[in-house]
Amino acid sequence: MHSSHCRSKSTDGWTLGQGLAAQYAAQAGLDPDLAANAGEEVWDILKSLRDATSATDPQRQAKLVRRTKARLAKVRLSKAGLSRHGELVQHIEAKLLAL
Repeated sequence: MHSSHCRSKSTDGWTLGQGLAAQYAAQAGLDPDLAANAGEEVWDILKSLRDATSATDPQRQAKLVRRTKARLAKVRLSKAGLSRHGELVQHIEAKLLAL
């Protein structure tokens, strides 16, 4: 069962992690389908990114950007994770640079 705010053209069969990844990606301005494909491995990164993009306090935003980068580094260190999710990682990094 998926909530209506994380629906996309390919939500059939998504796991909870994929649904969360898609929702957080959409809220951060990224492609939800790309995020759903990465799902379980990146939903927490996308949640941190979403929180960073919506933070109004500069100190809180900086803290959230650091948290997102730290979590992203773990995926980058995993050759399998990076090769499977390279395009999404690039989009996340670009979003972080824009903050």
